[in-house]
Amino acid sequence: MGTEEKLEFLDILKESLSIPYKHISFIIFILFASLPFLFLSVFFEFILQKTLFDTFNFISSPSSDYSYFDWDTSITVKVDVPVSKGHLFTEWIKLCFLYLGPCYLLGLINIIMTVNAASMIYAAEKPISFRDLTRQKPRLKGPFITSVYVLLLSTCILLGLVGVVSNWYILSKGFVRDYYYYNYNYYYSFSSYDHTIDYFVESFITIFHVAVFITLLIKYSEWSAGWNTALVISILEETFGIEAFQLSAYFGRGSTQRGLRLMLVFSVWEIVLRLPCLFGKCSERAGGMLFIYGSTSLICIGNLMKWIVLVVYFFDCKKRILEKKVDEEVGRKDVGVVHV
Repeated sequence: MGTEEKLEFLDILKESLSIPYKHISFIIFILFASLPFLFLSVFFEFILQKTLFDTFNFISSPSSDYSYFDWDTSITVKVDVPVSKGHLFTEWIKLCFLYLGPCYLLGLINIIMTVNAASMIYAAEKPISFRDLTRQKPRLKGPFITSVYVLLLSTCILLGLVGVVSNWYILSKGFVRDYYYYNYNYYYSFSSYDHTIDYFVESFITIFHVAVFITLLIKYSEWSAGWNTALVISILEETFGIEAFQLSAYFGRGSTQRGLRLMLVFSVWEIVLRLPCLFGKCSERAGGMLFIYGSTSLICIGNLMKWIVLVVYFFDCKKRILEKKVDEEVGRKDVGVVHV
């Protein structure tokens, strides 16, 4: 394949889908390898969503000692908060330890096994059996070091995304306005309050936060293509850490837009699957656990496909760069012969 025949966005997706579609042994292997991580992910997702609901309720609610005078009933109303600050802090600490401990290690092992199995099948010149897949001897040290870099970089962007959503949630609920209104309502009457201003302000706030969120999401998808490719390199090559990132940047030259579109697909996939649970309050419903299990399973399948796509993407980028390098060397030799 020449450099002019490089795989485009849809070609990479088709090549990636053909790996599990044409190899039943790969599906069986990944299914058994992913079960522990899947069960732990469902447990983590349930706790995460419940903690997010409690946090948003705490942020958008007044303090526990807050009260206001209700003019309709002529009594003082005391507002109670569902959870305390100490309880939320404890829950977030537990989530961090759970994510950075068993979830992180099981997820990394699952990624290593998926990348190794996908590369064996994609680069093999003969059929790969189930026994061949089970005989792989993955390296853990290099990928672990690179994954720490990826974790730190991605966490910065993800915290920014969470911050944008949290800020929009607080402002869109009119927390500041309601606090001001209830504490200083003796200055205004409800009939004289102009709600048109509220609609304009809330619309502007929403549009602004949506624009910031989309911008951050696009940049995250663009950068994560390089970061994740560095992790693939650490799994398949004898390099890790900064050197893996340098190789990723070298092989990814000219493929930034392809990587962006590929990662954006899986980022949107994950967000869309999480939205029904977040807005539907699945963690507070009787059948919520089943719904969370289904959405988390689809998210895990999407993550598996993401790493298969990254394997194909890496092999294509590496092949194009090496072919281009060979062509340049041949061109220089031809020029030298002509001059002679």
